Amino acid sequence: MQTLVSSGSRVIIPEIADYEVRRELLRANQVKGIARLYELSQLLEYLPITTIAMRQAALFWAQARQQGQPTAGDKTIDGDIILVAQAVTIIGADAA
Repeated sequence: MQTLVSSGSRVIIPEIADYEVRRELLRANQVKGIARLYELSQLLEYLPITTIAMRQAALFWAQARQQGQPTAGDKTIDGDIILVAQAVTIIGADAA
């Protein structure tokens, strides 16, 4: 990651990824890990979850199930789909 940042590459922390890591650090009471995650979020670009991304995630979720390819249980938030939707919306924003 340091090489990417040093070379000028864009390194982004999606909010859903921060959530997934942070919740486990909190559950395990990993104070140092939480502090390091905060520091990382100050050094890199942070991508908040937007309404556009959540609407895209809902569309992807529904399409996957309609095609018989669920990515998680019906009652789960499905962070992977939210992550994909965030990526798609930022790529679309960059292309505009």
